[in-house]
Amino acid sequence: MKIALISCVKSKRNLEEGQCIAAKDLYTSALFTKGWAYAQNLKADKVYIISAKYKLLNPEQPIETYDDTLLNKPANECRNWASDVLHSLRKKGINFEKDEFVILAGQKYYKYLIGDNGIKHYTLPYQGKRFGEILKFLNSTLK
Repeated sequence: MKIALISCVKSKRNLEEGQCIAAKDLYTSALFTKGWAYAQNLKADKVYIISAKYKLLNPEQPIETYDDTLLNKPANECRNWASDVLHSLRKKGINFEKDEFVILAGQKYYKYLIGDNGIKHYTLPYQGKRFGEILKFLNSTLK
């Protein structure tokens, strides 16, 4: 099975307090929308959003807007977050020994998801790229 994981972004729709929207429709930046299109083009069996606040999200799951990121969190919080994401993936029947992952996220989001106790087979299309380079990669891939 092929699974795509796409990370949340800072730019989100302005919602009324208490209003919910499908997770895939909340994020508005070019990085997310182009990453989403890339994930769709992969013809992955499953696509999930990894969120600093909500952890693992089904794209259709209604959520409220939020302001949270892993970027400034200490390593122990990132490890705990990753452990929760991995646990949720296991509960969904994902097999870390067999399934292939495409992780569309920066290092803070994937660092503790991959390796001995986590995802074994993965590609990291954004690895080593800066923001502008990621957008250039996505633009060239989506043409």
